[in-house]
Amino acid sequence: MPVVPIRALDPGGSATVARWQVRSSVAAPGGDVVARAEFRAEGWLEAPARSTVLAALLAAGRYPDVLRSTNLRDQVDATAFQVPWWYRAPFHVGPGGRTLVRVDGVLHKAQLWVNGQLVADVDQLAGAYPVSTFDVTEVTGPGLNCMALLVYPGHPMTDLSIGWVDWNPLPPDANMGVWRDVVVRRTGDVRLLDPLVRSSLSPSLDHADVAVFADVENSAPDARAVAVTGVISGAGFERAFAQTVMVGPSDRARVEFTVPIDNPALWWPVGHGGQALHRLRLVVSVDGVVSDVASASFGIREVTSRIVAGGGRLFSVNGRPVQVLGGGWAPDIFLRHDPQRLRDELTYALELGLNTIRLEGKLENDEFFEMADELGVMVLPGWECCDKWESHAGTGGAAWSEQDFEIARRSMASEARLLRNHACVIGFMIGSDFAPPEQLADSYVEELRAAGWTLPIISSGSSEWNNAWASGQSDVGSTATRAAGPSGMKMWPYDWVPPVYWYDTRVGAAVGFDSECSAGHSVPRLPSLRKMLSADELDRLWQHPKARQYHAAPPSPFDNLGIFAAALTSRYGEITSLRDFVRKSQLANYEMVRAQFEAYRSRFTAEQPATGVIYWMLNTAWPSLNWQLYDYYLDPAGAYFGAKKANEPVHPLYDYATGEVIVVNGLARRIGPRLLEVIVRDLAGTVVSQRSHEIGELEPGNAFRAAKVEVPAGISTTYFVELRSAGSPDVPAARNVYWLSTVDDVLDWEKTFWQHTPQSAYADLTGLQDVPAPTLEIAARTDVAGARATTSVTVRNTSSAGTPAIGVHASLVTAAGEPIAPICWTDNDVTLFAEQEVTLTARHGDADALVEIDAFNAPTALTVTAPRRR
Repeated sequence: MPVVPIRALDPGGSATVARWQVRSSVAAPGGDVVARAEFRAEGWLEAPARSTVLAALLAAGRYPDVLRSTNLRDQVDATAFQVPWWYRAPFHVGPGGRTLVRVDGVLHKAQLWVNGQLVADVDQLAGAYPVSTFDVTEVTGPGLNCMALLVYPGHPMTDLSIGWVDWNPLPPDANMGVWRDVVVRRTGDVRLLDPLVRSSLSPSLDHADVAVFADVENSAPDARAVAVTGVISGAGFERAFAQTVMVGPSDRARVEFTVPIDNPALWWPVGHGGQALHRLRLVVSVDGVVSDVASASFGIREVTSRIVAGGGRLFSVNGRPVQVLGGGWAPDIFLRHDPQRLRDELTYALELGLNTIRLEGKLENDEFFEMADELGVMVLPGWECCDKWESHAGTGGAAWSEQDFEIARRSMASEARLLRNHACVIGFMIGSDFAPPEQLADSYVEELRAAGWTLPIISSGSSEWNNAWASGQSDVGSTATRAAGPSGMKMWPYDWVPPVYWYDTRVGAAVGFDSECSAGHSVPRLPSLRKMLSADELDRLWQHPKARQYHAAPPSPFDNLGIFAAALTSRYGEITSLRDFVRKSQLANYEMVRAQFEAYRSRFTAEQPATGVIYWMLNTAWPSLNWQLYDYYLDPAGAYFGAKKANEPVHPLYDYATGEVIVVNGLARRIGPRLLEVIVRDLAGTVVSQRSHEIGELEPGNAFRAAKVEVPAGISTTYFVELRSAGSPDVPAARNVYWLSTVDDVLDWEKTFWQHTPQSAYADLTGLQDVPAPTLEIAARTDVAGARATTSVTVRNTSSAGTPAIGVHASLVTAAGEPIAPICWTDNDVTLFAEQEVTLTARHGDADALVEIDAFNAPTALTVTAPRRR
C-alpha cells in the first residue's frame, strides 16, 4: 500500500489519504496495535480515499452484480456491518514543524488512533458532517507513522448520519465508513484557519469591494508577531496586500483586508453571463519564515432573495431576478466518488437547460462545488428530511440528546465554512419537509452568521401551510420562521398528475417556488430496464404495476407504479407487452415533464410569479424507477428530452388550461420580432388549421401570449398541435409538437393529498396506438476529433400516406448493442409529419458508434452505420 508522504519543509503542505487498508474489527487487534507503522495488515482490503465499508467491499470485487434485481438485499450479509470496522493508513513526515490530522467526515462515529495512541474518541468524532482537526505533533515523529480510524455503525433514524428516505434502499452498511477526506497537514507554530472572501457590488456593477477575513492560530507558548501576505488574482486582475498582527500564546487573531476592484469580472449563473472566478492565496510567516499557506477560489457576485406576491421566494444574482429551474441531486448510493461521472452529470444539467441543483442532505465534496462554480450551476444545499435530522418536527424518530444538538451545531459550522466562498451557492435550507424547532433553528442561524454567511437562510423546503396541512398542526415551522423568516417555498406533488395540473393555481401548480415536485415515476428505456430488473420484475412492471418493485424503494408510497400505470392505461390504452409499456411511458414522461417546466417558465411574471421549481429529481443514486430526468446508466429517455425541450432558451409552448400559445424568452437579452406558426393536424397528420402570428420584441424572461389554438369541430379525438418559431442569426428556430385530446383530463382537487391530486376523468390519447408505422429515411455520419466524436443523424419521414412518425428516438450503440452514454443530443424524441426531416446531433466518446432509430409507432428499431470522417 502506498504511504502518504508529507515534507517537513513544505509549510502549509498537505496530503490526502489516497488509499485505506480496511477490515472488520472482529478478531482484529486494538488501536494500540493496528495504528502502528510496523503492524502487518495481511488480508486487509484496500479501499479508495472516500469509502464506506460496503464501497470498500465492492472495490475489492465482492458482490459483482449488486445493483441488479434484489441482489443488494439478498446477497449482502448485513450482520457484517453491525460491528465497528478499522481503516488504517501509514504516512511519512520529516523533522520539525507541526503535524495535524483533519477528518472531514465519518459515518456515523469513530475513534482516531495515531501511532498506537488514542487521539480522539467517539464523542469528538461523531456525525456525518463535522470537520475535526487534531494536532498530533506530540505522538508523531520524523519517518513512518500510522493513523487508524475505528468506525462505528449507526442508522439514519437514530444518528445524525445520511439517510435515503424513499429514494432507494438504505445500503446494508447504512453507509458506515470514512466517506469524506482525511488529510495530513504540516505547518509551523502559526496556522491559517479557513479564509473567508465576501464581495459587495455597487448598484451599477462597475465597482466591487472584496473583503478577505482569516483567523490566525498560534500554537506556541509565547506571543508571535505574524506577517500575513495575500494575493487575489484571476480574470485579468491581480492585487497583493499584507498585514502584521500580534497573536498571543495558544490564541487566535483575525486579519481583515478590503480590496477595491473597478469594473470587476463577475460570476453569473448559466444563461445570465460569464463565470469569472478569482483565486485568493494567503501566506503567514513568523520572523521571515513561512509557517502556513491557504488558498480559496471565489467569484465576485451578490445573492439576495425576497418573498414576492403569491408567497414565492425570488432569488436575485447581482441585482438581476433569476428564475430557479433545477433538479434534486442524489449521490451514489454507496457514496462512491467518481470525478468524471460528476462532470458528466453536471453537464447533463446544463444540457437540460437547468440552472440549479438542490442538495437535500447528502452534501457533496468540494469538487462538486468547484465544478458548479466553473459551469455556472447554482446550488441550494440544506439538511435532509424524514430521519433523525427532522425527528423533532413530527416525523418520528429518536429524541435528541444534548450531544445531538452539539453535533448538529458543529455540522452547520463545518458546512458553512465549506460552502461560503463558492460562487455557485445561493443559500442554505436549515429544514426540508419540516422547519427545525426553535433551539435548533437558532443554533443553525447563529453558526451561519458566525461563519460570515451573507446568503439567504431558508427555514424549510415547504411553507407553513404545507406543513400544517400535512401534519394536522397549525404552528409547524413557526419557530424557524422567527429565526430565518418565511420559507417562501412549497412542496409536492410526487406522483402522476396530467399536464394541465401545472396550469392551475392550487396546491402544487406552477405558482411560487416549489422546492421539490414532479409527476412521479420515470421509466428508463428497455436497455436500462433489462440491466436492472430480472425477468420476473420486468413482467410485473407491466402486468402487475401495483406490485412492489425493489427498484422503486420499498416500503414507501412510491414502491409501485400503480398510479402511473392507471393514468398510462386510461390515457394511452391497455398495455399489451413490455415494449408497449415502455413506449407509452416515454411519451407520458416526455409530456408530463415538458408541461411542468413550461408552466413555470410561462409564469415568471409579476401577475403569476412562478419564481422557481426543483424537479424531483435530477438523477438517481442507483438504478431506479422513481422520478429522475436521466437514469443511473446516464441513458437519456423521454423525461430528459421533455425537460430539454421545455427549457430551450426561446421556446413556444401550449398552455393546457387556456389553449393559448405562449412564447418565452429565456435569454439574458431582448430578442427581435419573429414569426410564429400554429398548425393543427388530425391523427393522420393532415393539416386542418394553420395560422401565422407576428411576435413583437421580447424582453429577457418575458412570456408573451401570442394566440389561442383554434381546434376545428369534428377533428379526431386525438390530434396534434405543431408550433414553429422562426429563427434569426442570433436565435435558433424552435419547434414543439403536442399530442392532445378533445377529451379533457379532469382533476379531483377535493381529494388532493400530499402525494398527488387524483383524476376523475382522463384525456383520450388512445388513437396514437393505432397510427400505422411510418417510413423513415436515415442518413448518419460521425466526425472524430481526438477522444471526442460528433454523430449527426438526419431522419426524414417519407411515408406516402402522410403517416406521422411519433416520438422518434435516436440512440447510439456499440457493436455489441450497448447504449453509448453519457451522450449529449441537440434534440430527440421528435415527432415528424410527412416530408419533414430533422438532423439530430450527438456529442459522445465512441468513434465507432452505430445509430439506432426507434419510434412510438415503429414495430422495431432500425440500425444504421455512421461512417467516420476525420
